Amino acid sequence: MKRIETLDDLGAALRQARKAAGLTLTEAAHSMGVGRRLLTELENGNRNAGIESVLRIVQLLGLDLFVERRGQPLWSASPRSRSRGTDA
Repeated sequence: MKRIETLDDLGAALRQARKAAGLTLTEAAHSMGVGRRLLTELENGNRNAGIESVLRIVQLLGLDLFVERRGQPLWSASPRSRSRGTDA
């Protein structure tokens, strides 16, 4: 499984899945109900598309998207909010 850290990584994964399915950009965009330009820009890492479009494309290409904890967050909650048991 390839770690997705940038839009370029996501675009490469989408392109690889599309090509593995034997679809051209035009065919894939049409079957997904998105514009060819949007798909092209996503595959090239050039566009910050709406998350709904990205999730639909990921699903229609037969991919799974996971969010996993990789350790401590880059920020930490203040001691006050931790002592109250509040979630941020």
